[in-house]
This record gives sequence, C-alpha cells and structure tokens, in this order.
Amino acid sequence: MRIIFDFQPSPDHPPIDWRERIPPGFAIRPIDAAIAARLQEDLIVAGRRPWFDQVWGSVPQFLEQGFGFVAEWEGDGAPFLAANCRACPMAGNGQGIKDVVAVIQVSTRARFQGQGLATLVCAAFIEHCLELGMTPEYSCEEENTASVALALKLGFVPIGKRETETT
Repeated sequence: MRIIFDFQPSPDHPPIDWRERIPPGFAIRPIDAAIAARLQEDLIVAGRRPWFDQVWGSVPQFLEQGFGFVAEWEGDGAPFLAANCRACPMAGNGQGIKDVVAVIQVSTRARFQGQGLATLVCAAFIEHCLELGMTPEYSCEEENTASVALALKLGFVPIGKRETETT
C-alpha cells in the first residue's frame, strides 16, 4: 500500500531553510542536461532502466517540461550525485501552471543516507514548485518509514492509502 500525502505546511511547520543546512562538501544544484545524463548513466551502470527515458520519454523531454535538484558531493575527487529529487510528469486540470501538481521522486545513495540530503533536495524542489504556483505531491510505500518521516518533515500530511501499482 502507498500512503498518499497532501502538502499542508503550517505556522508550526515553516518551510525548511535548506540553503542554511547544506553540509560542507555538498552543493544543491538544479538538474541540467549534464546532471541528467550522469543520473541516467548511473542507472544504466547499475543495470536499471534509465528513469528519464522510462518516465519522461527522454532527457530533453524532462528538461523541457520537468525539473529537479541534486545534492552533489564535491569531496573525494570527482563530483558525485549523492541524492536527487525529480518531478514525475505533471498533471493539471488544463487551467494553467498554477493548477499543476508536481509529483516528487526522491532517492539517496546508500552511503549518504541519514545525512538529511533528501530533505534538502526535496525542500529545494518544493520551494521551486511554490515559486511557480505549483502544488508538490508526495506518496510512498507504507513500509518505507524513512520516506514517511521525510514527508512529515517536509510539511506533508497523510490523507489516505491506495494499492501499489504492479507492472
């Protein structure tokens, strides 16, 4: 089962000031063509299907219609993509961008989990959504307790459950 969340930030839960929380050695960057290509290549090397092709049709299609952010580790030599938050294809009711829902897809490399990087990239994503007048959307598997905790930290409130789609 997937838990469905609604974005309901409150005065008791202000937006996360993600810029102030970036740990030393990291940078939060928007996903551009070079970063998207690196993310795509990482999946191929890991034996997984390329996300941008599978979900958006191609990297250029994502770059034209989507957005996302990465936490890039700048230590240990070459930059390394430690965490990312990307928009799944967005839906709306045909009334313009303010009615568009941006579905969050987030992941963190195992060696970087527990450092708050998912929180940072998601907070940057949410801030970008709100600047554009879009609504961020979040859901996750109910057994994924880290993802549930992340949703709550970001200002999402559980509103229901749905069966997990199987392919």
